[in-house]
Amino acid sequence: MPHFSSLEGRAPVNANTTFRIGSITKMLTAVMILRLEQEGKLSTGDLLEKYFPDFELGNKITVFHMLTHASGLHNITDDSVYVDYFEQHQTHEEMVERIRKAGSDFEPGAGVSYSNAGYILLGYIVEQVSGLPYKKALEKLIVEPLKLKQTKFGYPGEASPEEAYSYSYSVSWLPASNTDLSIPHGAGAIISSPADLCKFIEGLFRGKLISKEQLAKMTDAPRESLGAGMFKFPFFEHVAYGHTGGIDGFVSQLGYFPDDSLAMAICFNGMRSEPNDLALGILSAYFDKPYELPDFGFKAVILTQEQLLRCEGVYSSPDFPLEISIKASKDGLKAQATGQSDFPLEAMNETDFRFEPAKIVMQFRPSADGKQMTGLKLTQMGRSYEFTKK
Repeated sequence: MPHFSSLEGRAPVNANTTFRIGSITKMLTAVMILRLEQEGKLSTGDLLEKYFPDFELGNKITVFHMLTHASGLHNITDDSVYVDYFEQHQTHEEMVERIRKAGSDFEPGAGVSYSNAGYILLGYIVEQVSGLPYKKALEKLIVEPLKLKQTKFGYPGEASPEEAYSYSYSVSWLPASNTDLSIPHGAGAIISSPADLCKFIEGLFRGKLISKEQLAKMTDAPRESLGAGMFKFPFFEHVAYGHTGGIDGFVSQLGYFPDDSLAMAICFNGMRSEPNDLALGILSAYFDKPYELPDFGFKAVILTQEQLLRCEGVYSSPDFPLEISIKASKDGLKAQATGQSDFPLEAMNETDFRFEPAKIVMQFRPSADGKQMTGLKLTQMGRSYEFTKK
């Protein structure tokens, strides 16, 4: 089956094709912040007010809070007004004012919530501290040391012939939206290729960008956080670190298994199925693990609202870094891990639910009288975790 970087010109994807990598950008921004700290030019303990005055909690929010999504800064890309300007160029001043006006959702350090706003500001801090535009700082601190050939900051109007276009499917393939990359900046404006992404993350873990001590700030971020620019991904007995990205129809995944010296990057410019299925298939083949093709013929069991409401609540586990919130709606159950997007659960029966794209099965434990659930068992990729309802 052919793969195209552009349907209009029927241009095929090749080794030189580049993609918008969305939030994988956050990993590179975090590395630059830690590199600048290593050089003594900033501290992750610095307060936001040092760089941007007049923020509501700027005298409490630290750079490290922003790195770990614990700043409380409201995620402005979730707001309904975002669609009114996301394809229009925005200045730094305009974006800072938007973030400042949006305020905070909680006291810094008191919770965790994924915030593009925090990483937009971190990108601006990279510029302030380095004295370079983000584009040049990226080249100096990451691209040149690793001799990357296809990684760059996505300035509007500077698209190269190798850059892929993105598409969404609705009856037929149509061009996707086109975010002006002045908006996501350090949160999601980098363009790269799978080969370059693998070189980047391999170089990162081999000490070519920051010291082991600085890398530990990314890998050993507090359990209750979302990591400092990277997440931790279990796969059976193996553990990877990396990030995912999604913007305007582009979907990307990047991970590194330190114990196995394995890097994996996948980039798409249009999907009709779950990208995680492909990633799981690739890893299963590499690690010689059993893998079943997604069950496209599965039909979920229809439950009553009363049956669904029994499952509602917040569940936590001492062995799992995030709490999981379960909510019932007229369409079924939705699950949401701390700081992440929610996802739908398909009912297999009254107590067992699944999210097939991530190979997650949740088995709820009913109380003695059967009126509510007291906990659940989450199984994913050969690992199981016991959760208790709070």
